[in-house]
Amino acid sequence: MNSKIIVTFLARFGSAVAAFAIAIILSQFLGTEGKGKAALLILNISFINLFTNIMGGAALVYLAPRFHSFTLLLVSYIWIPLITGVLGILYYYSGYTFTSLDIHTFILAIILGWFNTNTNLLLGKQKTHIFNILSVIQVFITLIYLLIAFYGSIGAQQYSDYITALYIGYGVSFLASFIYTTKEFDSGLKLTRFSEVLRRYVWHGGYIQLANLGQLLIYRASFYMIGYFHTLSPLGIYSNAIAIAESIWIVSRSISTILYSEIANEKDINVSKQNTIRLRKTNLLISIGLVATVCFLPDSFYTYLFGRDFKGLQEIIWALAPGIVAFSYANLNSHFFSGIGKNHINTIISFSGFGLTAIIGIALIPSYSTIG
Repeated sequence: MNSKIIVTFLARFGSAVAAFAIAIILSQFLGTEGKGKAALLILNISFINLFTNIMGGAALVYLAPRFHSFTLLLVSYIWIPLITGVLGILYYYSGYTFTSLDIHTFILAIILGWFNTNTNLLLGKQKTHIFNILSVIQVFITLIYLLIAFYGSIGAQQYSDYITALYIGYGVSFLASFIYTTKEFDSGLKLTRFSEVLRRYVWHGGYIQLANLGQLLIYRASFYMIGYFHTLSPLGIYSNAIAIAESIWIVSRSISTILYSEIANEKDINVSKQNTIRLRKTNLLISIGLVATVCFLPDSFYTYLFGRDFKGLQEIIWALAPGIVAFSYANLNSHFFSGIGKNHINTIISFSGFGLTAIIGIALIPSYSTIG
C-alpha cells in the first residue's frame, strides 16, 4: 500500500503544481475579477458533478469489484447527460443568473462526469497507476494550452482562452480514459444484473454525493456568499487562498484514494481500522508542517506570485489554517466509512458542518468579507 500512496502522492503533487500554475497565469493575465469568474466556473461544474456522480462517482470504486464493468459504465454514461440536461432546464426556467452558468458549464460537466466514471472504474479495479496517469494528463494538457494561448500567439489572453483550455484538457483525457476502460469489460458488451446495479448506485452513490455536497458546501458556499455580498475581486483573492489550502490537501487525498480502494476490496474490517488509524496520524503531522509553512510565507511572496492586486492572502490563509488541518484529519475518516459502505455517516457529518458554516458565514461575511 505504501508504494501506491507514494506514487499517488507524486501524481497528485504534479497535478497540484500544474493547477497552481494555472491559477498564477489566470491571476496575472485576468486579474482578481477574471480569476473570480474562473473560480465560479469550476465551482459550478463541481456542483453539477455532485449530481452526475451519483451514478459514476466514488460509488463506482465500491461497486467495481462486485458488478460487471459494462453494466456499471452504461448506466453512468446514460445518467450523466440526462441529469445534466434536467439541471440545465431547471436553471433556465428559474431565472437565477447570479452564478453565471452557461452552455459551456453544462457541456464541460458532462465530459468531466464521463472522465470521472472511467477513472473511478479503473480505481475500483485497483489500476491505480493508470488512474494517476490520466488524472495528471488532464491538468497538464489544460496548462500547456494556456501557456501557448497566453504567452504565444494563438490566443487573445482572455477568459475565453481558459474555456478552450478546459475543453481540450477534459476532452483528450476523457478519450484516453475511455480506451483504458474498455479493456475492463470482463463479461463483454452485455447487461447483467441491471436493476441491482441501479439500486446499488442510488443507495451508495446517493449517500456519497450527499456527503460530498455537504463537504463541498462547507468550503465553497463562501464563494457564493462573497460574490453576493461583495464583488468578484475579493472572490478572486479568496479562491487563490483556497487553491493553496487544496495543495496541502493532496497529502490526505493521496492517502485517502489508496486507502478507499484497499478498504473497498478488504474483507477484514479490523485490518481496515488499523490501516486508517496508522495513516491518519502520519497524515496529520505532515499537514500541520505544511500549514505552518504557508502561514509564515510573507504577503509580498503571494503578491509577487499572483500579482499586486492579490494583497491580504497571508491573512486569509491564517484564518483558514485550523480548517485546513481539520479537513486533512477528517478526510481519512470519511474514506474509511465509504470503504465499508456506511456513507450515511459521512452525510450526517458533512451537513452538520455545512449548517455551522452557513450560519456563521451569513453572520460574518457581509461585514468581514474574505476573513469572515
